[in-house]
Amino acid sequence: MSKSFPLLRLPHLALLHVLRFFSTVDLVDISLCSKVTQYLVKRVIKKPRKLQFFIDGEFQIWITLRRSQIIWTFYYDELKENPYRIPSSGIVKVTKWSGWGVKTMEKNYQMNDFGIRNWMDHIAKLFNLLLDDLTIRDFVKMFEIQDIRNLVDGLKIQNVRIGYFIPDPYVQTILEAVQINKTLILPSTSKQISPENIKFNMEELKLELSNFLTIDHVSNMNCRFIDLGYSNFEDSQLNLFLKSWMTGEWNRELEVLKTRSEEGKIWITERILDGLDALKVTAERAFRM
Repeated sequence: MSKSFPLLRLPHLALLHVLRFFSTVDLVDISLCSKVTQYLVKRVIKKPRKLQFFIDGEFQIWITLRRSQIIWTFYYDELKENPYRIPSSGIVKVTKWSGWGVKTMEKNYQMNDFGIRNWMDHIAKLFNLLLDDLTIRDFVKMFEIQDIRNLVDGLKIQNVRIGYFIPDPYVQTILEAVQINKTLILPSTSKQISPENIKFNMEELKLELSNFLTIDHVSNMNCRFIDLGYSNFEDSQLNLFLKSWMTGEWNRELEVLKTRSEEGKIWITERILDGLDALKVTAERAFRM
């Protein structure tokens, strides 16, 4: 017959010493018990190298440690029963994988009234980390837009990758709701996206198609690297942008601008560089067509 042990009755230093012998998965479980246990676990838990969140057929949080990876998959049973609402209760599956891709641990348990956003905030706070990567696929279109906004609103993220076939209203909602520090990777979108309420303050912006942007939108971005993908700008617009960029009037943070003309559209280099010293442009700014 197993006996319980009053762990929290140990002296503070002894308790911290004991907690260091617990695995990362066990420490996360312990941290969910109360604010006291969360504080104690935060003192001893090791920071992962990477913290990722996936909305891709399932809701998952991944943490990457030095020699292993741990994945939490949330409420997949509830999603099967009601695939149109983001659940806040159900089965949590935890798996641990070695650096060689071998599953070394798997367990399931029931969690009630603790939403997926609660999980994201809890784990980020526990490890004292910003979310490194948010990857979103067309799975999100199953849910109400407001539910998606509530899920990601105010999230501070290093890198965001948005997949294909996501309706523009969902893309708009996600980009308005999150704060991106480093990189946004966005595939083709239509002109239905309104960039006025989207903050392009990330270091790198990588688009596949930028026909939803005007040259004024680009001039007001604060990115270090911009890849516009295929764009429909005129020669004269690019010329105006380059002149303002060279003088520092626009995009003082910008170091590299890349763009490609849409199919059937031909840019004339002489027109784009009209009134500019081509050697100076390429020496002081990275502009690639």
